Amino acid sequence: MAKADLNDQELFEFVVQVIFRVTEELVQRNEQLDGARALLKQFSDRLSPDPAFDQLRSILAVLDASVLSTQGKSADAVAALKIAVEKAPDSQMALIALAEEHRKLGQTDEAIDALIRAESAFEGKPSDGKLLRDLFQKRHGSLNGLDARLSASKAASIKRVAIDARRVEKPSPAWKLTDLGGAEISAASLKGQIVLLDFWATWCPPCRVELPEIQALHEAYGGKGVRVVAVNCEGIPDRVAWEKLVRTFVLEKKMTMTVVNDLDYAANQAFGIEAFPTVVIIDRAGTIRFVNQGYSSAVATILRAQIDSLLAEPIAPAK
Repeated sequence: MAKADLNDQELFEFVVQVIFRVTEELVQRNEQLDGARALLKQFSDRLSPDPAFDQLRSILAVLDASVLSTQGKSADAVAALKIAVEKAPDSQMALIALAEEHRKLGQTDEAIDALIRAESAFEGKPSDGKLLRDLFQKRHGSLNGLDARLSASKAASIKRVAIDARRVEKPSPAWKLTDLGGAEISAASLKGQIVLLDFWATWCPPCRVELPEIQALHEAYGGKGVRVVAVNCEGIPDRVAWEKLVRTFVLEKKMTMTVVNDLDYAANQAFGIEAFPTVVIIDRAGTIRFVNQGYSSAVATILRAQIDSLLAEPIAPAK
């Protein structure tokens, strides 16, 4: 397989799944471990350096550590897992594996640190936390301070995922659209407010799932200097037909936020929208600060963190 082939993320995800199964099988059998490591290195070396592949690169490093651990090389496994965590700081798989290798080496403090990060990873799967509590209790004589460390780690994880990873810093384009009542809504008319633009369509299943979360944001932040605008991208050229369809949908879903029609996809093109749903958040100065493409179950937490971070910024004096 040529190196260029692995610039395709979907292809590489499939390849990693295959390698994952093969490596797990070899580890369980304790067979051909050096060959497994050579295979992992081969694909890691061929992977595109694009940061978009870091999550997959992290998985390869975790698999490499699994082989090293089976070979009794815990110190080398720790080194591989640190690379995995560097590439995917909130990977529970990598953090839990790292904690186990530290524990094998008698490095209790390091194991506790890794478990705290694993327990508090944003969008992570909850566990009973027994191992963490047992290690913390043994090391410190009580659980005092554990909750505070978990809370701080959770806040740091949310910042990495919701703020840092989605941060943008570029001027918002000018736009002008009309709402269901025919009123004009534009970038100029919303100047001085934090603006959330949700690009969506009724025919988009993830959009339909996300819209109640967007409506909830409108209800929560509407009176706090935040304007939520649902930019409909139905693709219906006739305004009367569009209005009938969308008005019915809005009434059915009890949407009270502003809904505007991007009739000719002008706003789509201006903002460079590539998929639905996409949420763009613009600060008071008219700068795009966050772009969120696609739907996730954590969208409410992500968007609230972004809005709260902008609300916390001082308001610049009027010029």
